[in-house]
Amino acid sequence: VLSLVDNWERPRSEFTLERKLGQGFFGEVYEGLWNGEERVAIKTFKQEDLNRSDMEKEIDALKSLCHRNLIRLLAVCSIGEPVYIVTELMTKGNLQDYLKGVEGKRLRNSDFINIISQVADGMEYLEKKHVVHRDLATRNILVGDKLICKIADFGLARLLKDDMYSPENNRTIPIRWTAPEALSHCKYSTKSDVWSFGVLVYEVYTYGETPYKGEQL
Repeated sequence: VLSLVDNWERPRSEFTLERKLGQGFFGEVYEGLWNGEERVAIKTFKQEDLNRSDMEKEIDALKSLCHRNLIRLLAVCSIGEPVYIVTELMTKGNLQDYLKGVEGKRLRNSDFINIISQVADGMEYLEKKHVVHRDLATRNILVGDKLICKIADFGLARLLKDDMYSPENNRTIPIRWTAPEALSHCKYSTKSDVWSFGVLVYEVYTYGETPYKGEQL
C-alpha cells in the first residue's frame, strides 16, 4: 500500500470532489473543496492504476519545487484509496483550451509575450534545479485570473543527475513536442525542454493550433 505520510498528508474527509476537469497522464483531475471553503484541484488515482515509483516522483517534484510560475502543491492523501494530490486551482483551465476559447481569441501580441515570458521564467527555474519536464506543451500550462500562467503536470518530470536523462520505460511520447534526439535516442535534457518550449510558442501564436497539423507523424 502506498503511503507517503509527512507534513503534507491530510485526511481524505477534508476534501469534497465537485466537478471533473479532465484526465491527466496518471489520473483524473477534479475541482473540489478543502474543508468546505478553499477551492482546489484534486488529482485522483486508484491503487491498481498506480505505479508507486511514478507517484512518488510526481509528489516529490511538487514538494521540492517552489516558483510563482509552477503549480503549487497543497496536500496529499496517500493512505488508502483513491490517492489524492491536491494543488491550487487555476480558474481558467489549461492554456490550450483557453487559447481556443472566447477569451483566448481576444489575446494580442503583448498578451502572447506575457504568457511566453511566464512559462520561460518557470522553465528557467526548473533548469537551475536540474529538472527536465519532458512534456512541456500548452495543455500542461494552467491559466488563472489576470492571465497568470503556471506550469503543471510533473508526471514526467525527473531530476537530472547527469546532463542527459534516459527514461526506464518509454511510455507514450508526445511526438509533436519532443526534440529529435529524445525521439531517436530516448535521451532527454533541459535542452530538449527548450525544443518543446519552441513548439509551445508556436501553439500560443496560433491560438492553440496543433503543431505540424496535417503531417503524418
